[in-house]
Amino acid sequence: MKDHYRIWAIGMFLVAMLSVLTIVKISNVNTYATFPLKLNEQHENLTEGFIVNQNGANAITDRFFEYLRKVNGVTHDDSVYTVNGIRAEDFPAYFAGTYINEEGKLVVQITDTYYSSNYKDSDWYKEFTGIVQSEAFYCHSVKYSYGELVNAISEVTLGKLAKRLKTRGVSISIAYIDDYRNQVMIGFGSQSDYDAVIDELDSDIYSVQITDGGIQDATGLHPGEKIIVAATPISVACRVKRNYPDGSSVMVY
Repeated sequence: MKDHYRIWAIGMFLVAMLSVLTIVKISNVNTYATFPLKLNEQHENLTEGFIVNQNGANAITDRFFEYLRKVNGVTHDDSVYTVNGIRAEDFPAYFAGTYINEEGKLVVQITDTYYSSNYKDSDWYKEFTGIVQSEAFYCHSVKYSYGELVNAISEVTLGKLAKRLKTRGVSISIAYIDDYRNQVMIGFGSQSDYDAVIDELDSDIYSVQITDGGIQDATGLHPGEKIIVAATPISVACRVKRNYPDGSSVMVY
């Protein structure tokens, strides 16, 4: 009876250990999968904790872009669409953008061909953390790489697609990369413009809409002024004239 009891006790112990291991494994997966993804859209009454997190997130993205500029150089060619002087092909294939969540923390978008639930074991993760010298960020899977997004907005503002829109007498009122939605957002000033070109923008990499009003010339900002935002990165532009080799010109931002 004692031997029988000992065998039963050992068996129960093993079952308990397996249950604990199962819980630990599930918990480990959840540490990758359960994190707040919602974009922060609050601009006022931000908590001290949020500000601390956001400063840390900004430091990470700054180090990433500084690294890309150092390794690949900065492009000043106006005929090439760049982000902070960085060309589409210079972004890592796994990288798909960044944004700040409601906790003020950084979410790094990763293309789904590279992403996995245990991404901290991936080579790209080790490479990225080596570049930014931090693991204080979350990762999330999306469809398009940042290089693809840059190429998409380049095509609609500088490339063949832009020329086709021009032949239809249509001009874009706003265009920007939305890191959170993993799309290029395109705005037209009227329903007629929208209807005239929507067939040219049938890829889901574009989100097309009719904007309220046009681009505002005066925003209350000045050259060199520090800008602090609490959500996704923004772009600030000034109005300039672009001259083409054939003598024509166009006002752009």
